[in-house]
Amino acid sequence: MKVTEKIIKNLQKANTLEEYNLATKACNKFFIKANEDDKAVIKAAIHESIQRIRASVKVLHQETEKIIAEYHVQKNVIIELDNKKYPLSEWVTIKDYCKKFEIKSTSNIANWIKRGIVPSENIVEIQGLNNLKLIKAVPYLP
Repeated sequence: MKVTEKIIKNLQKANTLEEYNLATKACNKFFIKANEDDKAVIKAAIHESIQRIRASVKVLHQETEKIIAEYHVQKNVIIELDNKKYPLSEWVTIKDYCKKFEIKSTSNIANWIKRGIVPSENIVEIQGLNNLKLIKAVPYLP
């Protein structure tokens, strides 16, 4: 089997990021010394591989968006912490708060929290979810 074919086969078989990185490193190493015909073949193979990855990412993104949309449709999702209930229709992440109230940066909200503009009773930190902070979805004036 010709070296070019072997390198391209490894590139096409790559399914993980690690495999793809190894395959592209091999392509790049070979590419430096390759003749023009082999360079064209390698370029085409890399382009095809990138297109395959883009298609996979697009499908994954669509599936994720669908799951998120289904999640947001459910209005009766409730998180319970220390016997206190937090309906997700009333409590949002800081990022979602910014979207909902058209605030440019999450750092603004973080500053409001530090300065006490957002009352501590309107903030919930969920340690079991990597210290995710939820904020009560009401307008706060700085």
